[in-house]
Amino acid sequence: MTRRELVDVARVLNWDYTYAPEDIADVLLGKRERVGHFDRTRLFARMLKTLPWRRIVEALGFEQARDLLTPAVIASLWPPPLREHYARVRCLVRGDPVPAIEWSPESARRLRRTVLSDRWYSAR
Repeated sequence: MTRRELVDVARVLNWDYTYAPEDIADVLLGKRERVGHFDRTRLFARMLKTLPWRRIVEALGFEQARDLLTPAVIASLWPPPLREHYARVRCLVRGDPVPAIEWSPESARRLRRTVLSDRWYSAR
């Protein structure tokens, strides 16, 4: 990814702050330690919240994205399903075994909500 494309990614990450996108790109490249309260791991967590994994890998490279995907970064993500998603991604990119899906009443309710919305049952 070119520097200009990385600056465009920085603009997406920086929509609610006044930091220069070029400075954020420098932090992502490792040329600067931090910009304001953002260091590289905080920016990476923000990338996980706002960008698809494919775009993150394009911006940072696979090795850097894999190395930055630590349990501490995953624990900082919200909402919990996003945490679970990236915990599985971490296992996949590191070649670790992926934990089995939990089959509890709570997970069944959560899955039912995503597949069968309430609108189908509200007509009764």
